[in-house]
Formats: sequence, structure tokens, C-alpha cells
Amino acid sequence: MHIDKATADYLNSFPEPVRTEGRRLQDEGAVVSVHGSHLFIKGRVEATGTSQGDCVVTLRLRGNEWEGACSCPRGLECPSLCAVM
Repeated sequence: MHIDKATADYLNSFPEPVRTEGRRLQDEGAVVSVHGSHLFIKGRVEATGTSQGDCVVTLRLRGNEWEGACSCPRGLECPSLCAVM
């Protein structure tokens, strides 16, 4: 699968443990909804029993950079951001 530079840069901005946890959430089916376009993505992650709990993630492409936000207390270092991306 080809990943564009903006997406690769965004994902690589997270520490490896956060990316690993995001992949685990994806693999376990915790990402229950994703919708949007090539400029905006909104997703919901049900991670009950984890430190972030359930959250809503929004990702926006501004120029050549993704910006993300998550409703959980972990903020910008939330594995759910990686899981939805």
C-alpha cells in the first residue's frame, strides 16, 4: 500500500509506542467508524478499558500537513489518532 508523504510524516511524528498501540487498536477492531474525504477524516474508536477510553478523532489536511485532534485526555499523543489515520 502506498502512503503519501503528508500521511507518512504525520504518522512518523508519533513516538513508536503510540504508533504500535494505534496499530493494535486497528487490528482489534476498535476503530468502529471512519468517514470523510481526502481533506478531512472523522473516526470513532471504542477502546474501553484502555487509558484513552472511547474517543472521537478528527484529522484535517492543511496544505501538506495533517492536523489531528482527539476527544480523550491523551490529546495529541493518542494512539486513536494513528488508528484512524
